[in-house]
Amino acid sequence: MDIDERVLRLLSTACPRPIELARLTPELMLRQDLGIDSIALVTVIFQFEQEFNINLLELEADFSGIETVGDVLAKAREIVKAGAEARPA
Repeated sequence: MDIDERVLRLLSTACPRPIELARLTPELMLRQDLGIDSIALVTVIFQFEQEFNINLLELEADFSGIETVGDVLAKAREIVKAGAEARPA
């Protein structure tokens, strides 16, 4: 399972109404289109840490400006790459 699929799965669990992964397109707005509020987004962030075994505080990840599914996917890819680079070889 690739990064995007794993993140979309996490996002789908945060939606107040069930949604198929295939319907989570990059342009969808988290709050307006999917009903994901700030509390649900924080839950997704904690689940993301567990899913990818990454400490976001250590990476100083900034989640400001995250509004769409595409924003979440781009940030997730960035964080996973930074996490991999931060791990000792």
